[in-house]
Amino acid sequence: VERGKALAEAEREYRKMLSIETLKLHSEGLKVTIISDIVRGLPHVADLRFKRDSAKVLYDSLYESINILKLQLKINETDMENERKGV
Repeated sequence: VERGKALAEAEREYRKMLSIETLKLHSEGLKVTIISDIVRGLPHVADLRFKRDSAKVLYDSLYESINILKLQLKINETDMENERKGV
């Protein structure tokens, strides 16, 4: 739950800053076609994206760890079943 919440919070902060900076540059008259690239290159926006991406990696690694544990449990169940059957 904690890593999922951290990921959601990082995503929220990144998207909020992205939209704030996009609107700011648009109101300053910058061409819409390049705003996205410029905004993503701003240091504070890039830092938030890094935090978001890092949170995603931690979340995904936990998810994979859970899947590994499930697989190990399934293997153990199969082994126990085979022992019970005398295989």
